[in-house]
Amino acid sequence: MSDRELYRTMRIERLRLIVETLQRHNLLNALRGSWKHNDFHLDCSGRFSLSDLDLVVDGKSVLERKQLQITLQEELKDSFPLRVSIHGEDSLLKMNLVDSFVLSTGEFISKTRNRQDPNYDYALAKIALLFLRSFLDERLFAVATRIGTPEARLALDVKLGLRSTFPTESAAALLYSDASPITIEFVEECVLAPPSARFVEIIRSRVRSCPTIDPWLQEYLISKMDATAE
Repeated sequence: MSDRELYRTMRIERLRLIVETLQRHNLLNALRGSWKHNDFHLDCSGRFSLSDLDLVVDGKSVLERKQLQITLQEELKDSFPLRVSIHGEDSLLKMNLVDSFVLSTGEFISKTRNRQDPNYDYALAKIALLFLRSFLDERLFAVATRIGTPEARLALDVKLGLRSTFPTESAAALLYSDASPITIEFVEECVLAPPSARFVEIIRSRVRSCPTIDPWLQEYLISKMDATAE
């Protein structure tokens, strides 16, 4: 069995574990994000993932959702530790594509102000593919396939966990292929150099003015950006 075949087998096994866990709690229909669409991150050892397990569960209080989150994390911690996120509604459904770029930029800044972070290349590969979506629900497999360049395929491999290094020059080349003003701005302000305090303030202001980002999500993201800057 080749390395890629072995890796695919591990992905199938991990996804099966997640599905079986959710089925025990009647939560399979609540699954969202990369675990639903099979573009989750899984490192080559198969032992850890950088992708949250995202669920949308309505009809429960904040306390009930928190308890459910703890329960699921406890069930998974010995076999496959994951961060579980449970929301009362799907805030991404009503978001437009431009606002999603602003959201992604804010999340990238909040997670990567320190370029020595071991997850930096993963975050850079993921946001590069997110910026190149042609519509909001386009999955990253489809983005990489549509673009078809070596840089796009490398970004997808890093996002999935097959590879771990995504050089800055590869990210810049991939993103410059788009040539839209918002993408070029991201390259120049966040990829070629760490984001400046001026640019962080610009993104903070944009997050607050995005009409399709829920107010609670705006404040949550801004608090994460502020915490990173401290």
